[in-house]
Amino acid sequence: MSLRQRIHTWLLRHRLRIRSEILRPMHLQPNTLFLSARNAKILLGYFSLLDCHKVGFLNDIQFSNFLKRVTDLSQRQIAKIFDLFDTDFSGRIDFDEFYFLMCVLIAHKDMIEKLFLFRHSRIIFQLMDVDGSGFLSDEELHQWGFIFGLKRRNIRQVIRRYRILNSKELWYEDFLFFTDDAVQQHQLHTKPQVPVEL
Repeated sequence: MSLRQRIHTWLLRHRLRIRSEILRPMHLQPNTLFLSARNAKILLGYFSLLDCHKVGFLNDIQFSNFLKRVTDLSQRQIAKIFDLFDTDFSGRIDFDEFYFLMCVLIAHKDMIEKLFLFRHSRIIFQLMDVDGSGFLSDEELHQWGFIFGLKRRNIRQVIRRYRILNSKELWYEDFLFFTDDAVQQHQLHTKPQVPVEL
């Protein structure tokens, strides 16, 4: 087995696993890295089924049970994801927040999370910047990096490599350089097959 095959096998074993039969046939559109209108409609129907109280959102219990069912995330990670994607701090997940999370999970499934991270870097930066300071602290990077396939070691390298003038923050411009580099590194190690949806 070549080094590339061994790396690919290791990545498959140590990455977030998606167990959902509903998400399995879904793929992101190659040009936008968002879902097609057809898949978005299917996702809306699925969201409506999860919303058993018919109030237009998922509470933390519904959300937690859903993610436990479709991923191998720990309860702690699920709680972090809930806090991260609850962008309006309402204590619930609306469809737009749910939609973006599903795009992240599908990017993981298709092994294009680094490309997704680059393509949607502004949105992701704003999500990770929980305190709204305009930069990412070490703590924010460590806390949210796992969602985008970043390991603790990789995060330390990012912090050392992309912080300008030894500041303790990672500004958006630095984050953009990081995402570009992450995509290039990802392309060196894997050649993802992104199925085109009709």
